[in-house]
Parts: sequence; C-alpha cells; structure tokens
Amino acid sequence: MSLTAIGVLLLPLSTLLLLARPHWLLFAVVASAPFSATALLNIESATFGVQPYHWFGGLLLVGYLIRPGSVVAARVTGSDILPGVWLAALAIAILASLYALSWRAQPTLYNLTQTVLVLFGITVSFAVFRASCREGRLHTAISCMLWAHVFVTAWGFFQFALFRFGLPYPDWLFNNSASESAQLFDQVLEAAVPRVSSVAIEPSFLARQLLSALALALALGGIHPAPVRAPLAAMAILFTAGLILSTSTTALIGLMPIAAYVLIRRTRLALLAVAPAVAVAVVVICVAPNFLDALKEVTVEKSNTGSFTERTASVADGIAGFAKSPWLGQGWASINSWDLLFSLLANVGVIGTAAFGGFVLSLLLPTLSIAIARPLGPARGARVVEGVGLAFAVALMADAVSGISYVTGNLWVLSGLLWAAIAVHRRSARTPREEWDGPRVFPSGRYYKSRTASPPHSDIEVLCRNTSNESSF
Repeated sequence: MSLTAIGVLLLPLSTLLLLARPHWLLFAVVASAPFSATALLNIESATFGVQPYHWFGGLLLVGYLIRPGSVVAARVTGSDILPGVWLAALAIAILASLYALSWRAQPTLYNLTQTVLVLFGITVSFAVFRASCREGRLHTAISCMLWAHVFVTAWGFFQFALFRFGLPYPDWLFNNSASESAQLFDQVLEAAVPRVSSVAIEPSFLARQLLSALALALALGGIHPAPVRAPLAAMAILFTAGLILSTSTTALIGLMPIAAYVLIRRTRLALLAVAPAVAVAVVVICVAPNFLDALKEVTVEKSNTGSFTERTASVADGIAGFAKSPWLGQGWASINSWDLLFSLLANVGVIGTAAFGGFVLSLLLPTLSIAIARPLGPARGARVVEGVGLAFAVALMADAVSGISYVTGNLWVLSGLLWAAIAVHRRSARTPREEWDGPRVFPSGRYYKSRTASPPHSDIEVLCRNTSNESSF
C-alpha cells in the first residue's frame, strides 16, 4: 500500500473540506469522476487504486451520516422516492446473488471487492441526489462536471502531443493507478496513431465521459442568452475533438444519438455546426495524416481485431451464465460480459436486471415527459432535466456496447444529478418562487435569473439571500 503524489496533496485537503465545507464535497465528487486512472492510494497486492471519486464519494457519505444538515440540500417528496426504491431492490438483488453463489462455491476476493464497489456506487448515486436537490447546488455541480471535462480533454491533447513527438509522458501524475487496466494509457493503433485516454483507464472510458459532457453542453446551450452560449459551444467543439482523438468505437456509437438529438431538438445548431465540424476534421487530419487509416481500423476493420473477438466471446459467456441461473444470476462479477444486458442477466439474473431497469425507467420516463412538455421558449428547469437525461442515456448506451462501468463514477454521478434535476423541476413547478433561492453559476461564470418568478428588489438582495441559504447548510 502506497500513497501517490496527488494523494499526498488531496487526502489532507479533502479531510479539511469535510470538516470546514462539507457541502463542497458534492462538487469534488462530480469533478473527480473522470479521473479513473488516477489513484490517491495504491493497493499493490490487490492491483487496485483508490480513485479520487472513491475517496470524495466516501467522504460525502461520511458527511451525510455524521452531519446530514451540512450535506442534504432540501427535503424530497413522495414522488421522488421511486428511484430509491429501485436502487434498494438492486442492492438487495446483488447481495442475494452473492448469497446464492456462496451455496454453490466459495465467493472469491474479486467477487467481494466488486460487490463492495457496485454497492458503493449505488449509495453515491443516492448521496449525490440528496446533496444536489437545490437548484443552485445542482447547477454548480453541472458546472463542475463540465469544467472538469475541459481539463480532461486538454490533458488528452497534451498526451497526444507528447506521444506524437516521442517525448516522455508524466504518467506518475494522473495515470498512476495500480489497476492493470489503468496501464493501457499508451496504446497505439496499427496506423501509428496514438490512442488518447487522458486521465481515464483506457480510451473507451474517456469516450464515455466525454460523450456525457458533450450531451450536457449541447442541451444546456439553449438556456443562456446568445453572448453566454459561446463557452458551451466551445466546450462542445473541444469535447468532440477529444472524442475523435480517443479513436474509440464507443465514441462513434455514442455520437449517433447525440447527432439525432441535435437534428431533432436543435436544428439550427446542427446547421451552424457544419463549419466547426469540418474545421475540426481538417485540423485532426493535418496533425495526424494517417488518421483516416486509424478511423478505418476502429470501424470497418474492427471485426478483425482481438478486442472485437474477446468482447463477442464474453457476450456468449454472459448468455451461458444466464442460462445456468436465470433468476438470481451467478453472483456479482462472476461473469465478465462486455455488454450491459447479459452482464446484468448473468450476474444478478432477471430479478436484479428488472431492478436496474426499473431504476433507469424511473429516471428516463419523467425526463421524456418533461422534455416533451417543455415549451418552445426557454424553460430552464426542463432544459436542465433534458440535458442531464441525455447525458445519462448516452452513458447507458455506451455501457450497452462496452459493459457496465460500475467501478468508475460517471454512471452513478449522472444518475444522482438526473434524479435531483427531476425533483428540483417538480418542486419549482409547484412553487415557482423557489427559482429565486440565489444566483446560479453556469460555466460562463455569470448569474442568470428565472423568468418564472418575480425578481427581488436588487442584485444585493439576491446575493444576501444566497448567503443566508448557504449558511444554513
């Protein structure tokens, strides 16, 4: 067991955060989710690295238990409890599958550790929901997520440049996890194009993160006045370039629903995006002339690769595992199937899969209803629900073809934020004046004000009201 350089910095700082500003832990959890290849503490005997998401998520749970008033943002109503019921059912199904496994064979250390990690993700999803149930906190958390992905993408460009020019890469900083998969940051395609993973354990995980961030940036771009949309548009271009550099098939699959969303919901943006898309493509081809060969390798020729063969074989293993134990499954993490459906069916059976499906539907169905009912004019709360819902749906689609990413924080953080966004929207629809619980900070750094409520007398009153609310946490 050993501390990393970034662990020496963040461990005492995060402990101080728990004691002095526990409500900031939500933002730390959201911002740290992309750093799956970064370890604060390495456990070499188990080839496992404690990610920043694990550490900050654990501190958020500790803060929720010992100082709930400092973490919980607002009370919830009965209509907001349903996703929690499905999450509890999923947790019970996971434990039941492990118990059923103990009757057939001795659960391995891997079964136990992976079960702890998935249960941890479930509790983090709930904690993120409870901590972001106020509009100001929710919007600041979304800002933290977007700006964190800006840094992740910029670091990916830095990584690509170093690999391209043969310069040493400082993997000890953000790619220092003892996990075996975290050592895949220096992959190179047969076309001699480096695959960018940035701070993620591999390019496909980077693609999952950036797909969600891109969906958020595109959906939220319709909220602001025109001068404030520029940062979100720049983020969208940046994230798209990062997805291209990842050379991940997952990225190409995930871009399809995002492109469909833009064509249907933001047709004007789709037309305006043609020129920037062409510019990004030209820049990438100029920087890496053999990029077209790399694109062909991860699309047309993907079926000839060992990765495709391994993933296909793993799905067959998942089907076989499900056939042996269809109700409770083989026990969590007993079958490694690189997809979402048969990974769940094989490991937790029909019962656990139904619980997970119920959780997903309890979030996506209200999202769809709110998105359809959104008026043509700017409806801020509905647009936030739509954006986070799109990000969550894209993350699920990426997991459907690459396996459920329960060890990292992307899926759990997004589900918690979507859960909170729906709750906030329902509450604001009942009491519009709650829109005025303080200024909201989006990536532009500017304040915006609700159109559904009468404004206070001055900006000073807004700031004072926000300060009084935050001091009560």
